[in-house]
Amino acid sequence: MTTESAPAAPRAMPPELVPDVRAWIGRALASIDHGEPQAARAMLMELEQSLDRTTRDAAHGAASHRGDRDRSGLTRAERRVLPFLRTHLTLAQIGEQLFVSRNTVSTQTASIYRKLGVGARAAAVEEAIRCGLLPD
Repeated sequence: MTTESAPAAPRAMPPELVPDVRAWIGRALASIDHGEPQAARAMLMELEQSLDRTTRDAAHGAASHRGDRDRSGLTRAERRVLPFLRTHLTLAQIGEQLFVSRNTVSTQTASIYRKLGVGARAAAVEEAIRCGLLPD
């Protein structure tokens, strides 16, 4: 008879990671509900790898120095929204994909426009490509 050790008690997660982790878990649960356990397993493994990288970065002090922003000045949340701006999805539909409200997407989009120095969605995509924030 094998005895499995109980998993370690979870440590407190940085609050800025909670929305991302919940989104991943939500997608994994949706895959299970749709009878796709392999897809759910792949998503959870990717989440685990991402958390490992985050933990490693924090241990090396990178996260504390850089904070939530990259060289472009965009926050992690804004970088999550940015690829959706090249689609024809509405702000509400983008919010559904990211498990956030339409108002959150609207605020983040306005911030992206301001930081990229543009006034429209298409211009934001063009500038993001030019700056290397989005693939061509």
